[in-house]
Amino acid sequence: MEEIRLGSIEWGVVTAHNPWGLGVRLEESGDEGVMVLSSIHDDPRYCDSEYWPDVGARIRVRRYIYGAPDDEVRLTSCESAMEGLVGGYDPPRQYPPPEGSGPAQEGTVVAHRDWGVEVRLDSGQIGQLRDTLMQESFDPVPEERWPGIGERVRIRPLGLWPDGSLRLSGRPRFVDRPPDPPWISPRATEDA
Repeated sequence: MEEIRLGSIEWGVVTAHNPWGLGVRLEESGDEGVMVLSSIHDDPRYCDSEYWPDVGARIRVRRYIYGAPDDEVRLTSCESAMEGLVGGYDPPRQYPPPEGSGPAQEGTVVAHRDWGVEVRLDSGQIGQLRDTLMQESFDPVPEERWPGIGERVRIRPLGLWPDGSLRLSGRPRFVDRPPDPPWISPRATEDA
């Protein structure tokens, strides 16, 4: 088996969301790299695209370095990799749900914005339902198919956007599943 090493910590920009993970362009070199699902975060919950950084977001990454120089550029943004651990945390860490996440609930669309719609939850909180989180596809929903102002929608809070506003998802497979428990890193189940 070939030895895997980690390169230095670099900045990259997310260029694509794909079923298998993220496309990332490295800022300094301009290299295009790929980040598979298991390399996005140590918490398995982040394999779900609702939690991925947006296209255009700037993220810290490290290269996985294999033997051949012409290999595809493989990247990771896992916290364990940022700390220099190739195989994950030891001992395993528990991850609480992201701040602001919660169970599915209903709300009313109160405004249209250039990125999607604002929704006032029945609890009174206002959150952002972006066009990329309105349907199962990775493609943004065209504005003419957005729910209208005053329309009731079923959503699920995911957490907080970087600006502190509530991040919502309307994807049926995500809204209809049970609430997330705290997760233990995958390594914990291997050791058990």
